[in-house]
Order: sequence, then structure tokens, then C-alpha cells
Amino acid sequence: MSKQLKLGFILAIAFQAFILVWMLISANLPRWFGQEIKVYTRPIDPRSLFRGNYAHLDYPLERISLSKDQALYDKTLRRGEVIYLSLTQDDKGIYIAKTLHLSPPENEIYLQGRVLTAHHAEEYSSLRLRFANINAFFSPKEKALALEQQLRNEAIAVLMVSDSGKAILKTIEASHNKN
Repeated sequence: MSKQLKLGFILAIAFQAFILVWMLISANLPRWFGQEIKVYTRPIDPRSLFRGNYAHLDYPLERISLSKDQALYDKTLRRGEVIYLSLTQDDKGIYIAKTLHLSPPENEIYLQGRVLTAHHAEEYSSLRLRFANINAFFSPKEKALALEQQLRNEAIAVLMVSDSGKAILKTIEASHNKN
């Protein structure tokens, strides 16, 4: 094997290792440098032969209704389109949806997501959104079963949100009833 071939092989391996490390670091940036926020969620308990025990989390933030007088009502949003949802705190300090944007809002806490479905009617528009990295909470079987009982109806998801709106799920905890 020639020196050039060895060098090329080593560079190819080093490049692949660099890409993997970069992916790992960028995926964890919100965990290390993000702001902690709490949002309402409702766990659904699927089990998968391939994924193990996890709780699929359903967020009220992912279902948005827009009336005629709201921004983006008349915009045609397509499946997969990137959106930004600014958040505000309710009286219990839990973050709820505030406004939907097509570009990152300034000086606000927001989540970056994608449009999953969009339905337009004469009086309102309904959107289903998807935010990456916050929809599944994995745990060992015993903990998953205990968590299922504890969080049966409603829970609080603790998220770490970066300045770019990317979020990562830190943990989930019991809600003390939002009403």
C-alpha cells in the first residue's frame, strides 16, 4: 500500500470521526448552554420492540389554531416548512404558545419546529407542529411503568432551549393541575 493511499485512508476515517463528534456536540448544545423552561405535556405510553420502553409526549404547543385576525392566518404553510413558536409564561410559570413566526423572533424564548399538517377553513386555520428531540422520553421498564401511573393525565416537560430555538428534553415531572 502506497503512502498516498494510506494517507487518504487515514484522512477519510478522520473526517468521518470528525462528523460524528460534531453531530454529537451540536445535538447536545441546548443541554449544555440552553435555558430551562417547563411546558405542559401528556404522555402516551407506547412500547416498541426496537426502541424499548418510552413515553411518547403530546404537547398542546403542537396544536395551533389561528383565527382570521391573527398573523399568518392567510399564509399557506406547507408540510415540512420551518416555523418558530414564541412562548410566554402562564401564571404558574409554565410556558405556553404565544405567536407563530416564519423567522426567528427577537428577544423572545421560542421553539423551532416544522409544520406537520395545515388545515385552512374560512374562519380559522389549524396547524399541527412537530418539534425535534422532545417527543419521546426513554426509561428502563420499571421506571417507565411507574412513570405511566404517576403521569397518567398530565405532566410537565422540562426542556432546555438554545438561543436558536432548538430544544432537548431534560426530564418530565408530575403536574399539579394547570387549572
